[in-house]
Amino acid sequence: ATDGTDMKLPPPPPEPSIITYNSVIHAISKSGANDAGHLAEEVFSLMENWKNECEERNGGSDCADYKGNGDNDQSNFYIGVLPNVRTLACLLNAWANTNSGRQSTFAPERTESILEYSIQKRRAYLDYVCGVREFFGVDSIENEEYVNSYSGGVDHI
Repeated sequence: ATDGTDMKLPPPPPEPSIITYNSVIHAISKSGANDAGHLAEEVFSLMENWKNECEERNGGSDCADYKGNGDNDQSNFYIGVLPNVRTLACLLNAWANTNSGRQSTFAPERTESILEYSIQKRRAYLDYVCGVREFFGVDSIENEEYVNSYSGGVDHI
Protein backbone atom coordinates (compact mmCIF):
# COMPACT_ATOMS: atom_id res chain seq x y z
CA ALA A 1 0.00 0.00 0.00
CA THR A 2 1.20 3.46 -0.82
CA ASP A 3 0.20 6.80 0.60
CA GLY A 4 0.50 8.52 -2.79
CA THR A 5 3.51 10.66 -1.86
CA ASP A 6 5.83 8.72 -4.17
CA MET A 7 3.47 8.77 -7.15
CA LYS A 8 4.93 10.39 -10.26
CA LEU A 9 2.53 11.97 -12.73
CA PRO A 10 3.11 11.63 -16.44
CA PRO A 11 4.20 14.79 -18.25
CA PRO A 12 1.32 16.91 -19.53
CA PRO A 13 0.51 16.93 -23.23
CA PRO A 14 1.97 19.89 -25.09
CA GLU A 15 0.04 23.12 -24.85
CA PRO A 16 -0.72 24.93 -28.13
CA SER A 17 1.85 27.65 -28.72
CA ILE A 18 1.66 30.87 -30.70
CA ILE A 19 3.24 28.93 -33.57
CA THR A 20 0.41 26.39 -33.40
CA TYR A 21 -2.33 29.00 -33.54
CA ASN A 22 -0.59 31.06 -36.22
CA SER A 23 -0.06 27.96 -38.36
CA VAL A 24 -3.73 27.01 -38.18
CA ILE A 25 -4.93 30.54 -38.96
CA HIS A 26 -2.40 30.78 -41.80
CA ALA A 27 -3.56 27.45 -43.25
CA ILE A 28 -7.16 28.65 -43.11
CA SER A 29 -6.21 31.92 -44.82
CA LYS A 30 -4.61 29.97 -47.69
CA SER A 31 -7.36 27.32 -47.93
CA GLY A 32 -9.63 29.20 -50.31
CA ALA A 33 -12.63 28.35 -48.14
CA ASN A 34 -15.59 30.65 -48.64
CA ASP A 35 -15.82 31.19 -44.89
CA ALA A 36 -12.07 31.45 -44.22
CA GLY A 37 -12.43 34.75 -42.37
CA HIS A 38 -15.02 33.34 -39.99
CA LEU A 39 -13.02 30.14 -39.48
CA ALA A 40 -9.86 32.12 -38.75
CA GLU A 41 -11.73 34.25 -36.22
CA GLU A 42 -13.03 31.09 -34.54
CA VAL A 43 -9.45 29.87 -34.05
CA PHE A 44 -8.48 33.34 -32.87
CA SER A 45 -11.31 33.25 -30.31
CA LEU A 46 -10.21 29.79 -29.22
CA MET A 47 -6.72 31.18 -28.55
CA GLU A 48 -8.08 34.08 -26.51
CA ASN A 49 -10.55 31.91 -24.61
CA TRP A 50 -7.78 29.44 -23.73
CA LYS A 51 -5.55 32.31 -22.51
CA ASN A 52 -8.41 33.64 -20.36
CA GLU A 53 -9.13 30.17 -18.98
CA CYS A 54 -5.43 29.72 -18.17
CA GLU A 55 -5.36 32.97 -16.24
CA GLU A 56 -8.49 31.95 -14.33
CA ARG A 57 -6.99 28.55 -13.49
CA ASN A 58 -3.83 30.28 -12.29
CA GLY A 59 -5.82 32.42 -9.91
CA GLY A 60 -5.85 35.45 -12.17
CA SER A 61 -2.09 35.71 -12.57
CA ASP A 62 -0.44 35.70 -15.96
CA CYS A 63 2.24 33.02 -15.79
CA ALA A 64 3.37 33.33 -19.39
CA ASP A 65 6.81 34.52 -18.31
CA TYR A 66 7.44 31.61 -15.96
CA LYS A 67 10.31 29.41 -17.10
CA GLY A 68 9.76 26.27 -15.09
CA ASN A 69 12.34 23.50 -14.99
CA GLY A 70 9.86 20.71 -14.28
CA ASP A 71 11.09 20.26 -10.70
CA ASN A 72 8.32 22.17 -8.98
CA ASP A 73 4.56 22.61 -9.16
CA GLN A 74 4.78 25.98 -10.91
CA SER A 75 6.07 24.36 -14.11
CA ASN A 76 2.61 22.85 -14.55
CA PHE A 77 0.78 26.18 -14.72
CA TYR A 78 -1.52 26.69 -17.63
CA ILE A 79 0.05 29.37 -19.80
CA GLY A 80 -1.93 30.18 -22.93
CA VAL A 81 -0.70 32.69 -25.48
CA LEU A 82 -1.57 36.16 -26.65
CA PRO A 83 -1.84 37.03 -30.34
CA ASN A 84 1.20 38.58 -31.95
CA VAL A 85 1.82 40.52 -35.16
CA ARG A 86 1.82 37.33 -37.26
CA THR A 87 -1.53 36.27 -35.76
CA LEU A 88 -3.06 39.57 -36.76
CA ALA A 89 -1.56 39.33 -40.27
CA CYS A 90 -2.87 35.79 -40.75
CA LEU A 91 -6.32 36.81 -39.55
CA LEU A 92 -6.39 39.77 -41.93
CA ASN A 93 -5.18 37.53 -44.78
CA ALA A 94 -8.00 35.08 -44.13
CA TRP A 95 -10.50 37.86 -44.73
CA ALA A 96 -8.55 39.47 -47.58
CA ASN A 97 -8.19 36.19 -49.50
CA THR A 98 -11.93 35.59 -49.56
CA ASN A 99 -13.00 35.66 -53.20
CA SER A 100 -16.44 34.14 -53.19
CA GLY A 101 -19.54 33.76 -51.12
CA ARG A 102 -21.35 36.19 -48.86
CA GLN A 103 -18.19 36.76 -46.86
CA SER A 104 -16.40 38.45 -49.77
CA THR A 105 -18.94 41.28 -49.87
CA PHE A 106 -18.00 42.55 -46.42
CA ALA A 107 -14.38 41.31 -46.27
CA PRO A 108 -12.85 44.74 -46.96
CA GLU A 109 -14.88 46.36 -44.19
CA ARG A 110 -14.12 43.49 -41.82
CA THR A 111 -10.36 43.70 -42.37
CA GLU A 112 -10.47 47.45 -41.79
CA SER A 113 -12.48 47.06 -38.57
CA ILE A 114 -10.05 44.42 -37.27
CA LEU A 115 -7.11 46.72 -37.99
CA GLU A 116 -8.81 49.72 -36.36
CA TYR A 117 -9.69 47.68 -33.31
CA SER A 118 -6.13 46.36 -32.95
CA ILE A 119 -4.84 49.94 -33.08
CA GLN A 120 -7.32 50.94 -30.36
CA LYS A 121 -6.19 48.02 -28.18
CA ARG A 122 -2.54 48.92 -28.70
CA ARG A 123 -3.18 52.55 -27.71
CA ALA A 124 -5.12 51.46 -24.63
CA TYR A 125 -2.33 49.09 -23.61
CA LEU A 126 0.37 51.71 -24.05
CA ASP A 127 -1.72 54.22 -22.10
CA TYR A 128 -1.96 51.65 -19.31
CA VAL A 129 1.80 51.02 -19.32
CA CYS A 130 2.53 54.77 -19.27
CA GLY A 131 0.08 55.16 -16.39
CA VAL A 132 1.79 52.40 -14.41
CA ARG A 133 5.19 53.97 -15.04
CA GLU A 134 3.93 57.40 -14.00
CA PHE A 135 2.14 56.09 -10.91
CA PHE A 136 5.22 54.23 -9.65
CA GLY A 137 7.66 56.88 -10.86
CA VAL A 138 9.80 54.48 -12.86
CA ASP A 139 11.36 54.83 -16.29
CA SER A 140 11.00 51.16 -17.16
CA ILE A 141 8.99 48.19 -16.06
CA GLU A 142 10.03 44.61 -15.46
CA ASN A 143 8.61 43.21 -18.68
CA GLU A 144 9.81 45.91 -21.10
CA GLU A 145 10.48 43.38 -23.88
CA TYR A 146 6.85 42.24 -23.72
CA VAL A 147 5.60 45.82 -23.88
CA ASN A 148 7.66 46.49 -26.99
CA SER A 149 6.58 43.30 -28.76
CA TYR A 150 2.89 43.26 -27.80
CA SER A 151 0.73 43.48 -30.90
CA GLY A 152 -2.58 44.41 -29.31
CA GLY A 153 -4.58 41.66 -30.99
CA VAL A 154 -8.27 41.69 -31.63
CA ASP A 155 -10.43 39.98 -29.07
CA HIS A 156 -14.08 39.23 -29.53
CA ILE A 157 -14.75 41.53 -32.44
